[in-house]
Amino acid sequence: MAGQSTTLDSLFQERMYLISALSQANADCLRALQTQSGHSILMMMEQRCSSTVEAQGNTNDEVDACRARIDRLEAELSQLDLKIEHAAREGQ
Repeated sequence: MAGQSTTLDSLFQERMYLISALSQANADCLRALQTQSGHSILMMMEQRCSSTVEAQGNTNDEVDACRARIDRLEAELSQLDLKIEHAAREGQ
């Protein structure tokens, strides 16, 4: 039973780490989306400047990377939740 508690403790610590990483990834994505919106406004207001178009492309890539990271972290969290549930059932 004591080993079970240690296992659950470590799983919950890992879960807190993943939640923190997911929170940071969401914040990064929101910042990238704000930048993306700013570039879109600039592109509507002025003739297509090559630096703005390039920056928009880079920002689009950043948003895609953030979303992929969020998806990966959510999948890891889901798998960890299953492990926690399994460990909790074994402890009963």
